[in-house]
Amino acid sequence: MGSNSYKYDKELFELLKQEYKERLKIQLTLGSYEKLRSFINKETLDEELNRIDNKKKGHKSEDKVSEDSIKRHFGLINSKTKPSLSSCSLYARKLGYLSWDDFCEKAEQKLSLIHISEPTRLRRI
Repeated sequence: MGSNSYKYDKELFELLKQEYKERLKIQLTLGSYEKLRSFINKETLDEELNRIDNKKKGHKSEDKVSEDSIKRHFGLINSKTKPSLSSCSLYARKLGYLSWDDFCEKAEQKLSLIHISEPTRLRRI
């Protein structure tokens, strides 16, 4: 899959969110937001505010995701916007994937294995 082919798939992003929940042993709530934000950006809230202030002054900074974007992307505040490719890739890299495309390929492989290995269930009548 080429890096120019950004494909946002809601089901795959839900799997990514599930992986965060399992890794951090949290539910995605505002109460667990600080742990999520800290894991994603590897900085305290004060460091984040300082980085944002420096960015406004024209200083270059590492790839990070804003507080509001994390809340929107992880469903902690209402939003109809989807995450950008750079945000999806950053989220995937924090979990050990090479990129969003890498996560999607591996998640799709897992999904196809799950669907193949699931026993056929008989319906009760």
